[in-house]
Amino acid sequence: MREAEMEISEHFVLLSSGAKEFAATQFLTRELDASVNGNRILIGLDPEGLRHLFVPSGEFETIDTNDYKSMTVKQRELVYNDHLVNFLDLKCTDKKLNLVFERLVADIVDRLSHPKSSVGATVAQTVEDWRDLLEQAGTPIPRETILGLVGELTLLQMVSDNDPVEAIDYWHGPSGGVHDFVSPSNHAIEVKTTSSAEGDAVQITSLDQLDPSLTTKLHLAVVHVRKDPSAPSLDERIESLLALGTPRKKLLDLAAKAGYVFESGSAEGEDRYAVRSTRLWEVQNEFPGLRRSALTSGADKGVSRVRYLLSLSACGDPLSENETDQVLDGW
Repeated sequence: MREAEMEISEHFVLLSSGAKEFAATQFLTRELDASVNGNRILIGLDPEGLRHLFVPSGEFETIDTNDYKSMTVKQRELVYNDHLVNFLDLKCTDKKLNLVFERLVADIVDRLSHPKSSVGATVAQTVEDWRDLLEQAGTPIPRETILGLVGELTLLQMVSDNDPVEAIDYWHGPSGGVHDFVSPSNHAIEVKTTSSAEGDAVQITSLDQLDPSLTTKLHLAVVHVRKDPSAPSLDERIESLLALGTPRKKLLDLAAKAGYVFESGSAEGEDRYAVRSTRLWEVQNEFPGLRRSALTSGADKGVSRVRYLLSLSACGDPLSENETDQVLDGW
């Protein structure tokens, strides 16, 4: 799939570099190394610079995309190899999603290589499967989500040094886990990111996050960051993990669950934070904080969405750099 994405990306780059003014009814197109109904699948640019995927349909098929904000699909006849051919025309209407569109196109082409239904049904199902991702990609990402991802991607990078293929399976935060990272031995790390000047407090968002009774060992990791236009973006942090050998699909899926669609541009340049420090504390029973296991029976009845600020000055000294390395090396 990755090779297909690269091929599609290269074709769009070549189309864009060769683009010039052309008639409003024309498209610049290139053939992909894939065929349907004896005709090649095409990608194209229209006079507005919008990207298209043209899939030979062989028959008239329609797909309802009225409720898609960034994609349209329509039937179109194009002259191909001196013949009039029916194509399904999938168009990306938001240029900010061009790179996401490339991945969608790669998925469609892959599914069409071993179809389980008609061309139209395959395209429609693929677009439907991408619905949530496309809607999410077109929505600005909140600052709190950006900060959380910077912190968790920082920890993921640190625990991936030994085995990036296994480490991605430890990242439970995006999937709604109680703790952000959990090892096979039930060693957990709860990650908090702060951009305050002093970095002396973090927000705890449940009665379970600092409860060591739920794990064999629990650590609190605090990533202290500051805004820096020269710092890595979220995309660059993800690319760094991919370069380590982190499985691509798992990483991109988890990042999307955490609130960010890779290459969507939804952070609008607001995602560049430099890491000032990463500090670890071991959380034991005497560690400050509220925890469900310490409450008397029924004390939490009717209580939900507990949030409080934890002053790090009350937590004692964090682990030393060597101790931190030993903890993370054990993952």
